[in-house]
Amino acid sequence: MYKEYNRFINEDKGQVGAEMLLLLGGIMIIVLIAVYFYNDYLLGVGNEIRSAELNKLDDSLNNLSLKFS
Repeated sequence: MYKEYNRFINEDKGQVGAEMLLLLGGIMIIVLIAVYFYNDYLLGVGNEIRSAELNKLDDSLNNLSLKFS
């Protein structure tokens, strides 16, 4: 009886590991699909952030040059 219980527990540990791998794989697939569909949006946000940072830097440089004029 004890041997059968140990065998059952050991088999259960392997099953839990396999289920975790399947769960993580499923989550990764969902994230990759979401990134694929929102690719244009994500690229647009990056360009807007860069544009805003460049505008802020340009304004700072203009203000600095006015102080030295």
